Amino acid sequence: MKKRWLFLSVALMLVVALLLPACAAEPTPPAEKPAEKPPPVKYTLKLNSVVAENPGEPCHEGIKAWIETVEERSGGQIEIESYPLNTLVPTGESLEALGAGLIDLQYINFVHYESKVQESMVLGLPFFAKDYDDFYAKVYPDVYEILDEAFQKLNVKIVGTWPSGGFSLMTVTKPVHTMEDLEGLIIRVFGVISAGLVDGLGGASAYVAWPELEVALERKTVDGYLTDWNLAAATPGLLEVTRYITFPAVFRSGLVVFMNLDLYNEMPPDLQKLLTDTSKEIALGKAKDALETAEAKTVDVVRDAGWEIYYLPEEELARWKEVARGTWDIFRESVPGPVGEKLLEIAER
Repeated sequence: MKKRWLFLSVALMLVVALLLPACAAEPTPPAEKPAEKPPPVKYTLKLNSVVAENPGEPCHEGIKAWIETVEERSGGQIEIESYPLNTLVPTGESLEALGAGLIDLQYINFVHYESKVQESMVLGLPFFAKDYDDFYAKVYPDVYEILDEAFQKLNVKIVGTWPSGGFSLMTVTKPVHTMEDLEGLIIRVFGVISAGLVDGLGGASAYVAWPELEVALERKTVDGYLTDWNLAAATPGLLEVTRYITFPAVFRSGLVVFMNLDLYNEMPPDLQKLLTDTSKEIALGKAKDALETAEAKTVDVVRDAGWEIYYLPEEELARWKEVARGTWDIFRESVPGPVGEKLLEIAER
């Protein structure tokens, strides 16, 4: 009996020994490697900028700060190539070029597009805001949302905006202390609202392209102009030819970064958010700081250049504001209906 069990045990061991190599010969399937994530898409964006690369000038400093911040925080996913003085596309063609995707970004003042997106005329209303903070508070969020919806119909997205410096009246032939002083003066304007104000005050409005303004002033084909006085002081030709400036600022429009809407929609949500959030941060930070720094220096710059600075007394300013209300009728005719009334309601605040 013991021999029989011994025989069976040996036989079983032989079977196991034979089976083990067969089992070992079966290869273990390799573990599946996780799918590799595709590298993040890099966006190289071309920005057509209406301003010159003029260090210290607040319009330039605002967009410079925005570009640098976006590039840094995107971790290399966004690179922005800036082309000053609209060298990619002329100002008059830039909105259509942006909508068609011929350029990616456009940095410009709203006033240049008010004839094409008339809702934006609200930002050009005289005395729309008394200062930088008041302008920003009126624009965000209500005006921003209305204007963004209007521009999106042209395949253009408003990425962000911040206030410009105040647009004051500057002249070369004689000072303007009262409305009557404007009689006979030809003033360069930038849109229908500013034209309505100048004409209403007794002057004659004229449209002159920005690059041609210095020559027009030298030849006395125009007697004065309306623009951001910081920009005028930072433009050598205008600084030299201008002789008089009248305060307070009549206009305070918005500098804006526009983007092709299709390109914006292609971007992942985190990059979209980066673009818009950064613009708000710059508006309340570096752009504002640059403007305040420039304002403090500009006073000395223009005085050293021989400008006469005049501040309208309250009684005369009240006369100007009364005339300015007439431009609201121009706006109502251009933007009739609930949207126009909503924008005027915001302007009234």
